[in-house]
Amino acid sequence: MVFFDPINIIVSVASLMNFIIGIIIYIHQPKSAINRSFFSLMMIISVWAFLMVLFRSLAGVNEYDLITVRIMYAVAIFVPALFLVFVIDLLNYKSRFFYMLKIVNTSFVLFVMLWIVQTDILIFDIVLLERKLEPLIIFNKVSNLIYASYIGIAFGVSYLLLVSSIIKSKQGKFRRQVIYILISTGVASSITLTTNLILPILGNFQFNWVGQISLLLMVLFLTYGIYKEQMFNARVATVEVLVSFSLVLALTQIIVSSSLWTTVFSSASLIFFGIFGVVLLRTINREIHAREDLSISNKRFKKLNKRLEEMDEKKNEFLHIATHQLRGPITAINGYASLIVDGDYGAISAKAVKPVEKILSASKVMSETINDYMNIARIEEDNVVQNKTNFDLCKLVDERAGVLMVNAKEKSIDFKVKNIVPDNVCTVNADKNNITQVLNALIENAIKYTMKGNVTVESKLTNDNKKVSVSIKDTGIGVAKNEVAGLFDKFTRADNAKETDAFGTGMGLFIAKNLIEANSGSVKVESEGLNKGTTFTIELPVVGA
Repeated sequence: MVFFDPINIIVSVASLMNFIIGIIIYIHQPKSAINRSFFSLMMIISVWAFLMVLFRSLAGVNEYDLITVRIMYAVAIFVPALFLVFVIDLLNYKSRFFYMLKIVNTSFVLFVMLWIVQTDILIFDIVLLERKLEPLIIFNKVSNLIYASYIGIAFGVSYLLLVSSIIKSKQGKFRRQVIYILISTGVASSITLTTNLILPILGNFQFNWVGQISLLLMVLFLTYGIYKEQMFNARVATVEVLVSFSLVLALTQIIVSSSLWTTVFSSASLIFFGIFGVVLLRTINREIHAREDLSISNKRFKKLNKRLEEMDEKKNEFLHIATHQLRGPITAINGYASLIVDGDYGAISAKAVKPVEKILSASKVMSETINDYMNIARIEEDNVVQNKTNFDLCKLVDERAGVLMVNAKEKSIDFKVKNIVPDNVCTVNADKNNITQVLNALIENAIKYTMKGNVTVESKLTNDNKKVSVSIKDTGIGVAKNEVAGLFDKFTRADNAKETDAFGTGMGLFIAKNLIEANSGSVKVESEGLNKGTTFTIELPVVGA
C-alpha cells in the first residue's frame, strides 16, 4: 500500500516530471540519437524515483519488500551508465573506442543489475523502524563499496568529458547547452551521491530520499536550458513541460486533498491548465512553423542573391573583355572606311561608295553600342566619374548644339539654341566627359525622333539660382503618359520609338540618368502624350551657389 506523506508526494512529482520531459523530448525528434539516449536516461531516473516512493511505503518485511529495495538499487546503478551513453551521444563521439565503451558499459551494468536483484550480493536485508523514520538497509560492505566506486567513476568520466568539451568547443551556443546540462545534472548527482549513497554507507538513512527530490530541481533547470538555448531541437518542449508541471500539481492536489472546496478548486485548475495549454501550444506551433518557413525562404533568397551577385560579376567581366576586344577591330573598320570614303586610297567606283558608307555607318552604331555597354559596366561598378573639374556648362551646351545642328538641318528641322544665364554664373563641378556624353545623347535623340517641327536647347538658372537647368525640347513622336515613369530603366524604349526606323538599344537614357546623378545632378522627362513632343531637363548645381 503506497502512502503519500509530503516527501512521497514531492518524489512522485519529480518522478512524473522526469517521465514527461523524457517523453516530450523523444516525441519531438525520435530519430535523433541524443534525444533517444536522453529519453532512456529520463525513463530510468523516473523509475528509480518512483521505487523510492514504494520503498518508503513498505508495510512489513517480506520477500517482495526486499525485492523492491534490490530493484531500486539495481536501477540506480543503471542511471550513471545511461548518463555516460547520453554524454557520448551529446558530444558526438563516434570513434570505435567510445562505441565499444557504450556497449561494454551497458552490458556489464545490465548483468550487475540482474545479479543485484536475484542475490544478496549487495543487500542482505531491510529493517523497518517507526513510520517517522526511514527503513534501514543491511548492505554487504565490500559489494557496496565496489557499487559506490563504479557509480562515482561513471559520473566522473561523464563530467570530465563534458568539462573537456566546454573548454575545447568554439561554438558558443553548443557550449552553453553543455554548461546547462553540466550544472543541472551535476548538482542533482552530487546531492544524490551524498544523501543516497555515502550517508547510507555510513549507516545514516535519514535523508535517503533527498536525491530523488533533487531531480525536480534538475528538471526545472533543464527546462530553462531547453527554453533559452533550444536544446534537443525541441523549441516547444519548455512550454509543454511547464503545462505538464501545472497539470501534475493540480492532479496531486486532487489526490491528496481532504477538503471538498480544495478538490473543486484543484479540478477547476486542472481543466483550466489543460485548455490553456492546448491553446498556447497550438499558437506557438503556428508561430514556429511560420518562422521556419520564413527562415527557409530567407536562406533560399540569400542563396539566390549570392548566385545572382556571382553571375553579375561574371557578366561585368564578360562585358569588359568583350568590349575591349571589340573596340580595336571596330576602330580599325571605322578608320579605314572613313579613309576610303574620303579618297585617301584613291578614287573608288560609284557602285562602291554606298556599300562603304553603309559599312562606316554600321561600324559607328557598333562603336556606340560598345560604349554603352562599357558605360553600364562602369555604372554598376560605381566608377563612372573619372575626373571632376570646374567648367562652363552653358558654353559646353552651345558647343555640342552647334556640332549637332548639322543633323537637324539634314532633316529640315528648325533647331534653336537659347542661353539666358548671366556670364560667369554657369560654372559647374562635374566630369566634363560624362556631361558631354549626356548632352550628345539627348540632343541626338531629340533630332532622331522628330520628323518635322523644331528642337530647342535652352540653358537657364533655376528659380533659386542654385542650379543650371538645360532643357532639350522637341515636337517629335512624344511618349505615352503610362510609359514616362519607366523611360530611364535599362533596355527600355517607348513603344512608338520601336516602331520608327531609328536604331536604339534602350540603354541611352539609363546611362544618361546615372551619369548625371553620379555628378550630383538630376534629369527628368516630360511629355503631353503621343505625337506631342518630349522635353528632357538636366539640372546641375552651380559652383559656389
